[in-house]
Amino acid sequence: MASASPAAEELPFYVRWSPELSRFAIELKLDLIPKITAELNQAERSNVEVGGVLLGSVLSGKIPILRIEAIQMLPRSTDGDAIYILGPEDQAKFGEVRRAARAQHHTAIGFFRSHCRPGPLKPSMADRSLLAAEFKSSPHTLLLIEASAPRTAAFFVAANGELPPQASVREFRFNEGEFRALPEVEADPEEAGAPPATLPALSRNRYIWAAAAGMLIVAIALWVAAGRGAMPEWLATGSPRLGLTVSPSDHLLRISWSHDLSKIKPASTAILTIADGSSRREIKLGPDELRLGSLEYDGAGRQVEVDMTLNPDGATGRATPLNESVKWIPK
Repeated sequence: MASASPAAEELPFYVRWSPELSRFAIELKLDLIPKITAELNQAERSNVEVGGVLLGSVLSGKIPILRIEAIQMLPRSTDGDAIYILGPEDQAKFGEVRRAARAQHHTAIGFFRSHCRPGPLKPSMADRSLLAAEFKSSPHTLLLIEASAPRTAAFFVAANGELPPQASVREFRFNEGEFRALPEVEADPEEAGAPPATLPALSRNRYIWAAAAGMLIVAIALWVAAGRGAMPEWLATGSPRLGLTVSPSDHLLRISWSHDLSKIKPASTAILTIADGSSRREIKLGPDELRLGSLEYDGAGRQVEVDMTLNPDGATGRATPLNESVKWIPK
């Protein structure tokens, strides 16, 4: 929620993408969205691609972050061409932008361009050559945005100096209205990797979570663990305690249940129901998911109710289902 402190009100908002196919989270200053959109609109009218340098900082920490705080458009000497490719003179300007950014305490952390060529969003050979020459093994990202509405966009984060063939986060709509409608959450100073002296200021920053598929992100990691046999005693006696809990975890909610399910019968299944405002989602959990013991849900800034129903005997239906509910209320 917004703070009553004038200083807190002046702090910037960011759109944030959690790491998916990259070890880096990505943050984009919300104020940049209309600026980039204006450039895209002008270029669309001329049916040409445009591009520019992404400026910001690389924050180390438990989850390293590529934070984009400014952009510098990079015009081409061949503006008449629809496809954005920098010539040798233009590439020299890239270096000048990087040097000027350092004087303003910014770092060049990537590049963006619009995409009006046929085919899916993916780095071109020219993109790869440009960024490999400019950044080498330094962390950097490429942001590609469809030139025309509804303007799908994607981030590609380099690993060992090379851009991946697939997007590092799922594609999303580059739309200011949708970004502003996303829920606000407080920053985690430890995750930002900030020095202790700046923790109070960073802890007041707010971030807006984004996802390509929408506002809800449910990530379930599957690991197959050993251990099958008799049911644990607390289930065999019909105890309703599943140990269901909800706790914050890196701006997400971690939904956990008893980790003693390694002895559960192989046929056991469960239904996890998540009520998030007017949204209701059911997740079916098989034996492997049950053994995992937890999943993460993007709802840390909202009130969420979680209900778990466990059928210890799976499809046979002979055992009495066990049920437990818990509610998460953000502080």
